[in-house]
Amino acid sequence: MSLNILFEILGAIVGIVFVYINIKASRSLTGSFFKKYYRWMTLGAIFLFLGFTTDVVGGWFGVSENITEVLHHVELLIFGVIFIFAARILPKEAAEHIKS
Repeated sequence: MSLNILFEILGAIVGIVFVYINIKASRSLTGSFFKKYYRWMTLGAIFLFLGFTTDVVGGWFGVSENITEVLHHVELLIFGVIFIFAARILPKEAAEHIKS
């Protein structure tokens, strides 16, 4: 097992953990106030998981390595954009919610 595959599997596990944490947090009291952003973060965590599993699964099914690398990086970019969006907007929404 190469080191690259090991890191891909580790990244997929981290993605699953992020999905679990976001789903659990969305069911909390804080999550009930900010459902939209927790859903966005859960979607981002799913893209993180897919980003790492694309390389591994694509290799098993004989998909070109170039295609899987492109998909891997596009999915990780989507994950990053969603998390940055949520990280910038969620505190502003929380501040507005506290003021009211």
